Amino acid sequence: AKQFDKSMTQIKSLVGIAGDEVDKMGDIALEMATKTGRSANEAAEALFFITSAGLRGSDAMEVLEASLKAAAIGLGETKTISDLATSALNAYGSANLSATEATDVMVTAVREGKLEASELAQSMGRVLPLASAMGVEFHEVGAAFAALSRTGTNAAEASTQVRGILASLLKPTQQAEEALSEMGLSSKELRLQLREKGLLSTLQTLQKNFEGNDEASSKVFGNVRALSGVLDLMGANAEGTAEIFSSLTNSLNATSQAFEVVEESVSQKLDKSIAKLGNDTIPFFQGALLVVTDALNGLISTFQILGDVGGPSGDLKRQIDANKKSLDEFTVSGKQASKEMKKLFALPFDSLLGDDKDKQEDLLLANILTFQKGEDKPKEAFNTLDEFNKKFNTSFKDLSEITNEVQFDLFLLNDTANLLTTTTRGMAKGLDISKLKLLEFKTVIEET
Repeated sequence: AKQFDKSMTQIKSLVGIAGDEVDKMGDIALEMATKTGRSANEAAEALFFITSAGLRGSDAMEVLEASLKAAAIGLGETKTISDLATSALNAYGSANLSATEATDVMVTAVREGKLEASELAQSMGRVLPLASAMGVEFHEVGAAFAALSRTGTNAAEASTQVRGILASLLKPTQQAEEALSEMGLSSKELRLQLREKGLLSTLQTLQKNFEGNDEASSKVFGNVRALSGVLDLMGANAEGTAEIFSSLTNSLNATSQAFEVVEESVSQKLDKSIAKLGNDTIPFFQGALLVVTDALNGLISTFQILGDVGGPSGDLKRQIDANKKSLDEFTVSGKQASKEMKKLFALPFDSLLGDDKDKQEDLLLANILTFQKGEDKPKEAFNTLDEFNKKFNTSFKDLSEITNEVQFDLFLLNDTANLLTTTTRGMAKGLDISKLKLLEFKTVIEET
């Protein structure tokens, strides 16, 4: 719940999208994550990357859905996939390339070559601005990367080679232009062919004219890495290169088809059950975090007051009596916090909460529990806190700073959580849902 809210709040505060719109996107992201067997945190983190790239509304959600499906079939992390998908969409324009088409190309490129999705995302983006400007389509870039990888070229080197090939055609040297002229070609004609007939057709034209003329090929592609790329693609591997280009051209629906197969697997069914169990608890925990945040506000106020006392040598009674109102407020928030913490630790899914229950937290919780409704024991409360300070060598000022730090960490959560109203009925419903999901999870395990 914390990481999910943090990512959604970053979209509001850093990307600058209106709160209401972000809340709607969050609800959709939660639903998409559950359907694809991914965690809500993973979806929210990817959505932050997507919106940071400038995509909004249905375009952003389409990228997220396609990326989640691609992650589910094993292409890589959702945020990594969405990073390359948004780079492709920004380079080619959403009117020319959809998010689904972009992930289809990635899926096919990884399948046809020897590349990891993370490698592809980090390196392929460097080629896209130049490729799109010269009319080379996204699937052609993917095909070139896949073909080069089959001979052991890594993604970073493939990026350099493809960029070198395109740059040599875009801005040829005088020597290169003369060598092309001797073969009855020109860089202008090749650029036109590149745009109208594609990268493979252009490379085949060069292969035909370079055959037996190594000197000419070295003049046209003076950059050794660009030349290496051409020889790799159109040398002994020319037939394999053509097959890969054909596969990438027909990559439509590759993601959906692969996802349909994965959905029938036992592992994916388990992933979906686990994701549903975790994702369905997020609204419940948001409410609980809101209560804890309110309690921290009371703690901060009280510790700041006690910090001004100056230790046991001060006039404790006068200071405590003067600030009795603040202590009373802390009594209410402390009691409510203790109730919520009891509920949290009683949940059947402790692994979602962590195992950090050291002595300091126990003592702080015990201190909260000393503030019972109807009791007026400010001196006893002070003694409890003073005992804490002695035991752990802290001061009231330290406690004030600690709680301020905790509150700051929860501030982003509170921005979203304050939109929710936590009621006893709502929390009971959340617990019932959690129990139901555990039963569903148990059923899936038994069936498998």
